[in-house]
Amino acid sequence: MNIRKLRKSERFDALRLNTSAFGNWPDDLRQEDIEWIVPSETIGVFVQRKLAAVLINLTLEQSVRGVIKNMAGVGGVATYPEHRMKGYVKQLMAAAFSDMHAKSQSVSMLAPFKESYYEMFDYVSANSNPLVKIPLQAFSHYLVKRDMKNWEEERVSFDKARNDFLKFLRNEVAVKHHGFVLIDSRSELVWKQLFKKWEFVFIKKNKQVVAVARIQKRGFGESGEFFVFDAFWSELEARDRLFNYLAKHRDQVSRVMFNLPLNENFFQWIRDTQTSFEIKLKAQPWMVRLIDVISAISDIPVSCGGSVVFSLEDAFCPWNNGSYRIRETGGILNIERCSKLTQNRFTIKGLSALVYGTLSMGEIIHRRWADAPDRNDRNILTQWFPVLPVYSTFYF
Repeated sequence: MNIRKLRKSERFDALRLNTSAFGNWPDDLRQEDIEWIVPSETIGVFVQRKLAAVLINLTLEQSVRGVIKNMAGVGGVATYPEHRMKGYVKQLMAAAFSDMHAKSQSVSMLAPFKESYYEMFDYVSANSNPLVKIPLQAFSHYLVKRDMKNWEEERVSFDKARNDFLKFLRNEVAVKHHGFVLIDSRSELVWKQLFKKWEFVFIKKNKQVVAVARIQKRGFGESGEFFVFDAFWSELEARDRLFNYLAKHRDQVSRVMFNLPLNENFFQWIRDTQTSFEIKLKAQPWMVRLIDVISAISDIPVSCGGSVVFSLEDAFCPWNNGSYRIRETGGILNIERCSKLTQNRFTIKGLSALVYGTLSMGEIIHRRWADAPDRNDRNILTQWFPVLPVYSTFYF
């Protein structure tokens, strides 16, 4: 048995293994189907020189409380049935953590097949995003005559949308949505593979993009619907004009489905809904983990001062073990190693849950993922890291 990065010539082998596990790809695999697989990101277990298990560590970025961090996106984890229950994925995860550390990736996120499995590697559950299906007639009040001076509606194919779309996500969206994943670093070939079936809409003001949407139209008439996977704006008038664009299709489709943040009050968008709508949530939430504590916490903005010392235990990423001091400096957090003795103790699960905002400080202590006897320290940590849902529209 051997664990190593894939060679370029082995990408079809990785894709066939993923096809066997997830059924996401056709039998007649083509060259373009493997372009998203980057050998330097793909780790395999080889038994008798044949691929038995695989894991992909995607090089991405993520907004953590408004600060962009290097992120390891774990995906494509698969093992052939005859090689399961032999501990291969555990060894792949250990190799992946070392790979993340070598690449200076601060944080990691994945979409689990089962949460309890990845809890073994100290990932913690966050939340999934609701899919909300709304009758398009509920947006009819946006159909008013609007002054088009200095304004444009532009419908763009995927091959021409990439630069403006990704630029808007980075500059306008990531800072507002905790957990948002940025994919600028992926190649144009990967972009094509992921987004070739989507249409993009830009609302422009004075030639500048002020709203974007990624849309698929499915069906026609009563059975027709828009699937709006991304919809973002930098000002409210741009939002109204984007909804106006959608509402103009009321004779072609009857419903619109949005992929929304967990805390979005979409009732403020709609009016006079005469028929029911649907809300669905994926059963499995996103799962998150800190990979490098210092780079993950550094520069996070906070609203109060203070200083807290704690010790940390991390069985899978031993470079994190030790004692740290976090202090507020100029409205942001600064973290450094220290030798001071402290009763404040965190496991990596507890610290990951705190920084990502998946649990309150009280719940973290209740689960015995942390111990903070000093009330003042608990209050400071609670104010620095309030509970916050994650939101991302890029699935991997």
